[in-house]
Amino acid sequence: MAHGPHLNSYQRFLRSIVITVLSIAKPIETSVTWFLTGTAAITGLLITHIESITKLVNASSLKAGLVCLVVSMVAGVFARATGISISVRIAAINELNDYFNSADAQKDMAGMAEMKIEPQDIINHLASFFSWPISWAMRRGASNGSDFLSSEKACARSLSILVILIFIQQAMALIGLFMILLGL
Repeated sequence: MAHGPHLNSYQRFLRSIVITVLSIAKPIETSVTWFLTGTAAITGLLITHIESITKLVNASSLKAGLVCLVVSMVAGVFARATGISISVRIAAINELNDYFNSADAQKDMAGMAEMKIEPQDIINHLASFFSWPISWAMRRGASNGSDFLSSEKACARSLSILVILIFIQQAMALIGLFMILLGL
């Protein structure tokens, strides 16, 4: 695991632990996908056989159960997107750290130091390549220049959101199935 050369030993230690914990996002994303697929299959089966199911299940229980299953699927979609974003952001952070540790980056930074380019000028120029909200996020992130682990912290917050979304996804699916079973 490459760390940026600007990190001190304590920050490298913290980053190693956080990146290792965040590596669970990929397998969690896979389980979310399977759970989402199963929920969609059950919901589709219920909807396609709605006429025969309404003969067995109370209509209000069936409607409430289907609503819960749909809410579960929506939470699953958001959970999947959150898991993907964590994986992609960690890959981008690692790629940047690999570059910053390369001889080319050291040469480029030495050249910029000779040219007396200010860090804020670099940030503003980079942000000009992008439109809002990315340019805004880049400028905002750069304004917190003393926190070299801010990207990792943002990923950790996303992991917390992912766990909450998984809980909602699974709880709503179970509640939905339970409501349908209560209507028998």
